[in-house]
Amino acid sequence: MLPNITLPSIDPDQLIGYTFTAEYAGITQKAKVMEQISDTIYNMEYADGNDDHLTYEEIINMLNRKKKRKEPTCGHLKRLPIIGRTLPMVNK
Repeated sequence: MLPNITLPSIDPDQLIGYTFTAEYAGITQKAKVMEQISDTIYNMEYADGNDDHLTYEEIINMLNRKKKRKEPTCGHLKRLPIIGRTLPMVNK
């Protein structure tokens, strides 16, 4: 039996133009969804100028892994991920 959870749903058309950090060629860098090539395939462009084709499922899995890795806030400090490192920021 599956646990009683709601899985996130993202409209595939809303992914176009979306930017997030992803690991590519062993380096964490900015990735942008450039265009939808077919029903489930998207063209990605990375900060280093490379591009790649990913499926909808691969993109969602990357976003879910990133969400699970977020560090909890601690007191008055908030951690912001900045491509490979984290800087403390004061909550306002």
